Amino acid sequence: MKKITLIAFLILFVSNSFAQEKFIQLTKNETGKVKLFKENKRVKVKTLDGKKFIGRFTIINESTISVKGQEIKLENIERIKSRSVGAGIAGTFLTTAGYIGLGFSAIVILVDPSNALKAAIISLAVGGSGIFINEFVATHKSSKWNYKIIEQ
Repeated sequence: MKKITLIAFLILFVSNSFAQEKFIQLTKNETGKVKLFKENKRVKVKTLDGKKFIGRFTIINESTISVKGQEIKLENIERIKSRSVGAGIAGTFLTTAGYIGLGFSAIVILVDPSNALKAAIISLAVGGSGIFINEFVATHKSSKWNYKIIEQ
């Protein structure tokens, strides 16, 4: 029994040690800084012809990725950025909460005008933070970054 367990462990360990993962390697032109996007990461891609794709990407070959079933050549990408599900949900929640709070602050004007301004400012801050989370994530433009597919 010990031999079977040992053999099974070795087979699993050896097979995992030889597995290679694929990445999009982003290298900044000015500084040489390198970032890696692992395959199946959720991204937002904008192409040179203005189309936008949001979803998990897969690597087709050394020059092409696929997002939501659409094949995109690396040379046709204008910009790419990470787009996590958690940040999308949090940003949408905060933006919605800010708009709802802004609506309530309009009602507060009728009841207590002195606190309406405070409620409006807080609502705008909450909504603004939601927009910030959703839209101002680091964007990697092709004019400043080189894209390359690698295996590690």
